[in-house]
Amino acid sequence: MASLHTGSPNRAVELLRIETNWFDLYLQGKSYHPAVESLQLHRQEDAGWVEAQFYPQSLMPELELSSVAVFDPEIRALKLWAPGDVCAPVFF
Repeated sequence: MASLHTGSPNRAVELLRIETNWFDLYLQGKSYHPAVESLQLHRQEDAGWVEAQFYPQSLMPELELSSVAVFDPEIRALKLWAPGDVCAPVFF
């Protein structure tokens, strides 16, 4: 059986990375879901990406978020995120 190509939608990728002063959080998963893709649930009528809102926050003043990166399906890699940025849906 052949290995999946690099960047294959069925391969787990890093979807979210949050770095803090206490720990680093990494979430991995598939960036592709067949039902979502076939029904185009993540696309607008003009085939553009639906804008998703994402807002990580600390519930403790001692925990500081150093950096946040979210998977961008257009570049197929993590992209730095800042408050107010929109992103494509990554969790299905």
